[in-house]
Amino acid sequence: MTTTTRPAAAAVGTALLALVLTACGADTGSPPATSGPTSRPTSTSATTSATATTSAPTTSPGGTMTSPLVPTTDVSDNGKPTATLTVTGAVTEGVEPRCLVLTDQATGETYQPMGGGLKVGDRVTVEGHEARGVMTTCMQGKPLRITRVVSREG
Repeated sequence: MTTTTRPAAAAVGTALLALVLTACGADTGSPPATSGPTSRPTSTSATTSATATTSAPTTSPGGTMTSPLVPTTDVSDNGKPTATLTVTGAVTEGVEPRCLVLTDQATGETYQPMGGGLKVGDRVTVEGHEARGVMTTCMQGKPLRITRVVSREG
């Protein structure tokens, strides 16, 4: 009969934890949340190397910051574009750096405009589609992919 000692089991557990942590953080595309140096436990039996690829956020032709994860086409839960929306309101700065917010003056709904060349201070009427199923770096409003700027003041 073979028994496992506690130190041996702890070493195996530590090695497995190290592999899981390495795999989870391998391709995040963002810096770690801690501000100081970090260390990860390593196993002497196997060394895992992960190369993290980072890509800087890109600016769409309209000047709105978008995440590199934003697809180039509008999608919804069923893969079809959403209905065309007409939104009238003022463009303001979002809480995240380089993010714009457009609040519809009629409904109070908040949108994250994507495209259209909008800038802070513009009062606009735009047409576009709510971009569902996309991820962006901005944490405010529903992503709105602008297809046409109807009017602009500012």
